[in-house]
Amino acid sequence: MLVLKRHERASARPLPFVLLFTFLFLVCFLVPPSGIFAQERLKLSYERAQQLFEQGKNAQAAAAFRALLVQTYRDRAELYQQEGLWKEARGDLQAAFDLDPDLKALRYPLAYTDLRLQRYTDAASFLEQLAVPGSKAARGTS
Repeated sequence: MLVLKRHERASARPLPFVLLFTFLFLVCFLVPPSGIFAQERLKLSYERAQQLFEQGKNAQAAAAFRALLVQTYRDRAELYQQEGLWKEARGDLQAAFDLDPDLKALRYPLAYTDLRLQRYTDAASFLEQLAVPGSKAARGTS
């Protein structure tokens, strides 16, 4: 009886993972990279953060510079992914995640990169955090 219950649970779990992996594939491969727009966006973010700093709004400037660092790491990781440099991409994505662990958008590329590096447990962990109803990641808290 116990063996039957384990089998039932095991066969019920793959469908959500298949759906999540399919969605992950679509997000990572069908969204075109925007190199020129990324450079302009980073430049504008830097200028905004610098203005806040010059105005003496240190807390706001620190938050703006932190967001700029996160975006810089994400953009560089995307370049590494395009070149097939998965370890380097993973390092930058992890650095961005360490700066902003509540940012939902980092979990998909981290999971995909972990899959490419055959770090299946880590990839599943990021995907499960997105799939758990009521979790901060699933709600998209950022």
